[in-house]
Amino acid sequence: MVRGIRTSDDVVQSSTYRELKAIYYVFLSYLNQLQGKKVRFFTDNQAAARIVSIGNARLDIKQIALQIFQTCIRNNIEFDAQWVPRDLNEQADLLSCFVDKDDWAINAKIFRIIDAKWGPHTIDRFASYYNTQLPRFNAKYASPGSSGVNSLALDWSNDNNWLCPPSV
Repeated sequence: MVRGIRTSDDVVQSSTYRELKAIYYVFLSYLNQLQGKKVRFFTDNQAAARIVSIGNARLDIKQIALQIFQTCIRNNIEFDAQWVPRDLNEQADLLSCFVDKDDWAINAKIFRIIDAKWGPHTIDRFASYYNTQLPRFNAKYASPGSSGVNSLALDWSNDNNWLCPPSV
C-alpha cells in the first residue's frame, strides 16, 4: 500500500492531475519490485487511464505523464492503465479517504537545533517523502525514496536515528 497527502499545490489541481501524480508516486515507491515487469494499473479516472497511453495537451498533465513514461522506459517496465468504474473500485476509494493523524513532523528549524546538539542524525525513522527531515528515512507505507517500511522491524544499530514517532 502507498499513502500520501495532497500538497497545497495539488489541492487546486484537477482530479486527473492528482491521479497521475499518485500513479507516478506508486512507481517511485515500488521501483525495485517493478523493474523489468509488466504492470497493470487500475484507476477510476478515465482521463488518467487514457493520458498515460496517448498524452495530453495541458502542460502540467503532460509533464507528469512524461515522468511516468520515462520512469517506465528507464526501468524496463511495461505499463498499462485501465479504467475501472468507481462503483467497482470501492475498496480503493475507501482507502483514499483515510486520514493518518499520526503523520506529522516537527518544525524544520527545531530539528536543525536538535540535530546540531545530538546529531548529525543519519536516518529519520518515522517519516514519509513529504515530511522527512533527512535524505534517508523509513515510512509506515511504501513511499518514494524510503529506505524501508516499518522501521520497528529494521536494524537501527549502525545509525544515529532521528525519532519523531506517532502520537499515542
